[in-house]
Amino acid sequence: MSTQHENTLRINNYGDLASLHPHTGIDMMCRNFQKSLFEGLTRVGPDGKPQLAAASELSISPSQLDYTFTLRPMVWSNGEEVTATHFEKAWKAALAPDSTCLRPEVFYVIKNAQAAKKGEVSLDQVGVEAIDARTLKVTLTHPTPYFLDLVANSFFCPLYDAAPVPEVFNGPFLVDSWEHDRKLVLTKNPTYWDASVVALEKIEVSLVNDSTTATLMYEKGELDWVGHPFTPLPLDIIEQAERSPDFTQKPITGVYMISLNTEVFPLNSVKIRKALSIALNREQIAQHVAQGQLASKCVVPIMMDLVASDALYEESEREAKKLFEEGLAELNITRDEFPVLQYSYSTVPGQKKLVEAIQQRWEQTFGIQVELTVSEWNTFFANLCQRNYQIGGCNWYSVYNDPMYMLEMFTDKTHRYNSAQWESQHYQELIALAVNERDPELRWEHLKQAELLLLDEMPMIPLYMLQAKYLKSPRVEGLLITDLGQADFKWCIFVLCRHMRSLLFVDILTSNAA
Repeated sequence: MSTQHENTLRINNYGDLASLHPHTGIDMMCRNFQKSLFEGLTRVGPDGKPQLAAASELSISPSQLDYTFTLRPMVWSNGEEVTATHFEKAWKAALAPDSTCLRPEVFYVIKNAQAAKKGEVSLDQVGVEAIDARTLKVTLTHPTPYFLDLVANSFFCPLYDAAPVPEVFNGPFLVDSWEHDRKLVLTKNPTYWDASVVALEKIEVSLVNDSTTATLMYEKGELDWVGHPFTPLPLDIIEQAERSPDFTQKPITGVYMISLNTEVFPLNSVKIRKALSIALNREQIAQHVAQGQLASKCVVPIMMDLVASDALYEESEREAKKLFEEGLAELNITRDEFPVLQYSYSTVPGQKKLVEAIQQRWEQTFGIQVELTVSEWNTFFANLCQRNYQIGGCNWYSVYNDPMYMLEMFTDKTHRYNSAQWESQHYQELIALAVNERDPELRWEHLKQAELLLLDEMPMIPLYMLQAKYLKSPRVEGLLITDLGQADFKWCIFVLCRHMRSLLFVDILTSNAA
């Protein structure tokens, strides 16, 4: 690495970002950079636990409903003071009935937040109040054991104003320039309260929408990092990558799931959905198609240890066929009348090979036809959230470290991420019991029963749990990949060492590109 790059981290993001605004840029790629631009009340530290960030002190009431944060002295990048009012206004703006915020439900643990979003009460009645410039009081609807983890997310960061494209920041870095579809450049924020621990002067982010090209850039020394969570490694070099001293992998709380639109015939049949699930050979797919992921039958990431994945149900072609025939009988159709299934997927690397393996398995097992439709990631995900699909598979990441995140989206079919449009009164009752239970063991049991019910109805088919896989230069240290799979550049540094890349992948990547 040349001297000019001593304090510049060079990475590639898989295509352009939807938005850097915390309320509208809601996917993993956007959140990676928002955490560098904004400082919330807490930040997940290198130990994996939330630590105070914009807040310097915290008191929690005995009822566990009232959180009082004292803000540390802090300024925006324009020199103005960051106040509790900035937090209050940002959070309430997300909850306004006409807000463009795409994830208002993450705020619903706050008193009257959901009612305000529905227009049933005024925003003044939401349990967020700036007592004075340095004191923010938050009142919750119910005890929320993961609240400090939750507010570490960029959704809960303060905003300087209501601009749709933020230009004033309070985090470790600032936006220097953004050439859409080409390059994003972040520079160190000299006004950041903890600037003394930020070693990087600049982060240069190329926006190449091709993982093979990005990996070749890494091999040629043009990037310092390639792989999760910015650009997926090409599946066909994973085996070689694992032999490189630059390679790292770690389990994260993400799950690949196949969403089934339960309001579209014939996926309204539980037996058809379950047949599709148990026909899959998860171990074979996870290890050989998805290149070393962790097979799982759970919706909740298995590292949270809610239910034992292996004990849930048997994968059986024979049982799958039996359930499929029973489903046909319930739908009052023959196999010849069974419609073509439409499977949507994105251009994210590895997805084509994966969905082709699923397609082949279903077609061979059931004698049906499965058509594949591909689209660019942002289009695919928008269609999924808008229910404009029949079957769609992608990675789902937890936003906070608790089973509730993956489970609560299924309580209401109108939830943005309940793309399956599945709903159950019994399920709602179990989630409500968990929400109001203060005994941790009883709360866990309610959540466990909820997941078991979800897996019995199978509106989404979990396939495998994700491992973050990436190549990084040995000179890069301290770039934190949290258990949630998110990146944090705050503690990233360059260390002095000589490093010659082994060029393990040049031949295979060059042939693929040709």
